[in-house]
Parts: sequence; C-alpha cells; structure tokens
Amino acid sequence: MPRFKSLQKKQNSDQESSKQAPTIQTASRKRSGSHWTVEAIDSEKNVKKLKVKVKEVLNLMCEERIMVDFDYLDEPFGDARGLLSGFCGVLACDCTLYPIHCEKWSSLPMSYFNSVFDQIIKPKFFFKTTEPVARQHVYKSIGKKWAANKLNLWSASEDPLKSRAEIIDNVPDGIPLDQWISFVDYQYKDSTKEKIELALSQSTIDESEISPNDAIGKVLGKEHFGRNHNQMMNALKAYMIMKEGTIPEQFAGFFASPSTVSPTTPSDAGSGPLSPLDPRRSRGDSNSSEDR
Repeated sequence: MPRFKSLQKKQNSDQESSKQAPTIQTASRKRSGSHWTVEAIDSEKNVKKLKVKVKEVLNLMCEERIMVDFDYLDEPFGDARGLLSGFCGVLACDCTLYPIHCEKWSSLPMSYFNSVFDQIIKPKFFFKTTEPVARQHVYKSIGKKWAANKLNLWSASEDPLKSRAEIIDNVPDGIPLDQWISFVDYQYKDSTKEKIELALSQSTIDESEISPNDAIGKVLGKEHFGRNHNQMMNALKAYMIMKEGTIPEQFAGFFASPSTVSPTTPSDAGSGPLSPLDPRRSRGDSNSSEDR
C-alpha cells in the first residue's frame, strides 16, 4: 500500500504544479494534458459522460469507473482507450511500482502487476470484456511503456564524455539510488548495448512493408501495395470505423468514390450495412467484467 500512496501524492503534486506554472501546450504534452470524453458507470449502474485527464483518474469518485469498450480483436477503442493508455504510462514510469533495475519486463514478479491491476486499475476502469482479456491488454501496455521509459532514461543520461561514476551521481528525480546504480551497471554490459542498438534500429524498418501482426496486414497479407490499393483503402476505412465509431470528418472525402459522390458532397460514413469490423458487432457488447 505505501507504493500506491506515493503514486497518489505524485498525482496531486502534478496538479498543483500545473496550476502554479501554466505553460504553452506542446504536442508531446497534449495527450496527457487534455481531457478525454468517456463514459463512467457507478455502483447503481448509472452511466454518465465525463471529461477526464490522465492525471485525474485517481481523483474520480470511489464508485465511478471509466467504461472501456473492446472490439472483436480484443482491443479497446474510443477515447477510453487513450485515457487507459495514458494512465498505464503513468504507472509504468513509477519505479516504486515497477523497479527499473530489472533486466526485462517478464523478470518482474507477477505479483507487482497483479497488485496494481487489482488495487489501482480495476477500481477505476470498467472493462466491457472478460477479465483475462483486460488483464492481458493492460499487462502488455504497461510492459511496453516500462521498457520505453527505461530506454528514454538511458538516452537522457548517457554521455560518452562521462564516466560510470559521474552518471551514477546524476540520479534522476524520483528514482532510488540503489535502483539507479543497478540500472546503470546493466547498461554497461555488452549484451545490453546490443539490445539497445537493436531496439533503436527497429524504428528504421521499411514502413512500406505491412506487418503480419497489424490489423490491416492480416487483411492484406504480404502482397504488394500497388496491387492491393482498393483492398487497403477498404480495410483502412473499416479499421477507422472500428476504432473511432465513424469516419472522421477530415477523412470523409478521402474514402468517397468519385463515380458516385460529387466533389462537393461529403460521403456518409455512418450509413450503409454494418461492416464486419464495425464496433457494433463487438464482443464487448455481450460481456462485462462487472462483479468478477
């Protein structure tokens, strides 16, 4: 429990500092600093819309939980997805919850994650899917953000002109010294350097190749983009509808057929038969994590 209290204290401190020193909103700060429009359900099954910032999640009323819809691929969608992702990022960067000196995410005791999920996540989020699916999604989300946070920490601290001792002396705020020493020592291993180089090189992968793990890639396979333009556009349209509930206004004309829609008439993205990827066919409509 002390670990969770420190998280609450940090959230309150962030809110106070943001009131005392307002700054110009940047792109990197926009998602964490802006409101997400979500639905919340209370203990009496009443549902209402709320505008919530990531840093305000812990301040919700005790009986209120943010509803998170899941699609047939067992992935969340809508604004609640963004809010959940941002909150997972806050948890992942808290080394009192998830220490940074562990070599990899899977090496952390599962009890660390289970405690956070049961005592922090579940009281604040109502997952419209089975609990195993919700747990798996949150586990992967926090794990990716935990690993990314470690990379960012080292990128910000690494300096070829500084010795190991000098880097250790420059402990980032909020990180215990013992964790920082272990973390720095781990970075100096040759095997770790190779892993970091590999992780950084993955960002240079040719994006013209569709990953077989991507939702669109599963539809198109490995065929060349030029031979699948129409298929890709249809899949992209269905994917947007699945994630957003409709085609965003700024993209409506992009998917319009020139033979059926005049240049001055926007396409009606919300009409027509249900797409196989339409969220209205989501399995989350029939399953709920309530009372689990």
